[in-house]
Amino acid sequence: MRMLITGGAGFLGRHTIPELRDLARARDVALEIVSFDLLASDLADRTITGDITDAAALRKAVQGADVVLHMASMIDWGTRPLGALQRVNVLGTQNVIDACHAEGVKGLVYTSSMDVVLDGRDHRDIDESAPYPARFQDAYCATKAAAEQAVLAANLPTLTTCALRPCGMFGEADPYHLDNV
Repeated sequence: MRMLITGGAGFLGRHTIPELRDLARARDVALEIVSFDLLASDLADRTITGDITDAAALRKAVQGADVVLHMASMIDWGTRPLGALQRVNVLGTQNVIDACHAEGVKGLVYTSSMDVVLDGRDHRDIDESAPYPARFQDAYCATKAAAEQAVLAANLPTLTTCALRPCGMFGEADPYHLDNV
């Protein structure tokens, strides 16, 4: 199986690749992991450096992949311009979807965020049926929700898609939270 990971050199990608290798070994599955990211990954079998906003480069990277794990995104807490967030999180995700359809990829897993349902109120025991808010708290939440909706709408018999909504992540080599802690 060949798996392409967008954002494979990022915080989540660096922690996911070893887990995928362990899972493949335990199930005796031959797995090739290819990272597509702005930076090279020292953990993937192969690295393709590129930007998800470059549709042609992305389509070339997707060639031959069975599954794409789309983890690349622009993280933001109100400091980046809306246009940059839309370009990376929304257009970049649409480029991933288009490349998957064009290259016959069978599965697309999108790393969304719990932020897509944030509306300023406390939420407990929610699941994927929780609605998107009428108004998003910020541009990051809005762009992640738009990307998630595009991925879910792209689910067809030829391409199975899903979106994961992880909660806040932190840990070893965390570039976002540990300094604050």
